[in-house]
Amino acid sequence: MKRDITVIGAAIIDVLAGPVDESVFEKGSQPVNSTRLAFGGDALNEAVVLSQLGAKVELISKVGNDEAGKRVLDFLQEKQVDVTKVKIEEGLDTGINIVLVTPEGERMFLTNPNGSLRKLSEEDVMEQLDDAADIVCMASMFVSPLLDIPAMERIFQKIKSKPGRILVADMTTAKNGETLADIACLLKYIDYLIPNETEAARLTGEADAYRNAELFIEHGVSCVV
Repeated sequence: MKRDITVIGAAIIDVLAGPVDESVFEKGSQPVNSTRLAFGGDALNEAVVLSQLGAKVELISKVGNDEAGKRVLDFLQEKQVDVTKVKIEEGLDTGINIVLVTPEGERMFLTNPNGSLRKLSEEDVMEQLDDAADIVCMASMFVSPLLDIPAMERIFQKIKSKPGRILVADMTTAKNGETLADIACLLKYIDYLIPNETEAARLTGEADAYRNAELFIEHGVSCVV
């Protein structure tokens, strides 16, 4: 069946607890109002929401052959997301984040650098793009260190090799001090870029959100949200 949207990125489990403040590290224990398990990763979230809005969605991702991975796949299928292109890798731990939520609602993440969240590679993505949908969402640029700028450029080139295909990208915070100039080679491929204000400012060195939108446009993005 032809899909409306292809989403690329992480599919993991989050364990959220809060509210928590720094005193927990001194006391060793702290009561919280809520502790819950949730399915997460930007790509999973996007795919599920789009599916619930009525789109036919497929996900390109990677999980381990473990209990967490099975739960992630079951959840996606329950939400009618096509998981045919989700790779199941032996010996890989499916990403599980511990998320501590402050009284102000800010989230602090404990992540496993060896889990699936950080292990999506160019090979995992490229081999699945030949029949990608006419709209492709790249979730969380910079989240996997294996998808460096040259790798993302090759992926974006392949996505846009089909005339008329739309590329949407969002991001997490650039991990290695990348600047706007460093990612300029990527921006010309992106039809819709969706950073938050902090992520944009880290790349541009500018504080004003409107100026940052202009800078992304000047470097080739068609539309900035």
